[in-house]
Amino acid sequence: MAYGFDDFKTYLKIRFGRRDDIESVDDVNLYAIATNKAYKEIVTKNRFWELRHKFTFPELTTTDTTQSTTDGVNYLNTPSDALIVYDVYDSSNDRWLDKFLSDREFFRQTNRSNTDSEGPPSRWIRIGEKIYLHQTPDDAYTTEISYRKIPADMTGTSKTEVSEIWDEPILELAAHKLHRWLGEYEKAEKCKEAFIDIVEGIIGLESQEKEGARQFIRPSVVWKRNRY
Repeated sequence: MAYGFDDFKTYLKIRFGRRDDIESVDDVNLYAIATNKAYKEIVTKNRFWELRHKFTFPELTTTDTTQSTTDGVNYLNTPSDALIVYDVYDSSNDRWLDKFLSDREFFRQTNRSNTDSEGPPSRWIRIGEKIYLHQTPDDAYTTEISYRKIPADMTGTSKTEVSEIWDEPILELAAHKLHRWLGEYEKAEKCKEAFIDIVEGIIGLESQEKEGARQFIRPSVVWKRNRY
C-alpha cells in the first residue's frame, strides 16, 4: 500500500527514536520538510551522487489547455508548475509547432517581435517563464502545452503522484537529509547507501521492461527467413 504523507512522517519519527523535538523546531516540523524535499528532489533530478539516470515519471506528464495566443504578443506563459515543456500544439489550426534547437536560434530571427510580420506561429522555445513563438501570432489561437510538472507538496493524508515503488527511496532520502541537518554524518551515509541500492533496483526493473518491449516487437527468425 502506498504511503500517505502522515505515514512518511510517522516512519521517519520511528527511525529517529520518536524524537518530538524534530517535530517542532521553531514551530516547523522537520519530518514534514524533509519528506517533501526528498519527494521533490527525486522527481526533478537525474543525478544522485554517483548514480546518474534519466528518470521518467509518466504520471507527471500533463497538458495545459487554458491558454490562447494574443494578437501581436509573441509568447505564452510557461505553466507555473512546469519542469520540462515537451510540446506546443495549435488546436485552432490542428498542428504541432516545431521547437527551436536553442534560444540562440530563436534570437537570430530578425522578425521575431515584428508586429508587421504576423501569422499563425509555427515554432516555439521555452525561455524561463515564457514560451516564445515565431512568428508573432496574428490572432487568438487555442493552444495545448504538454509538459512534465513539479508536483505539489504532500499534505495531510495525501500520497505522492508517482508509483509507490518510490516510497522507500523518498523515506531514505528524507532520513539522509535529517541526519545531515543534525550533524549525524555517518548515519546519513548509511541512508545514502540504502537509497542508492533501492534506486538501482528500480533502474534494473526499468531496463528489464524496456528489453521485454524490444523483444516483443523484434521480428522472429521465421518471419525474417520466410518474409511473412
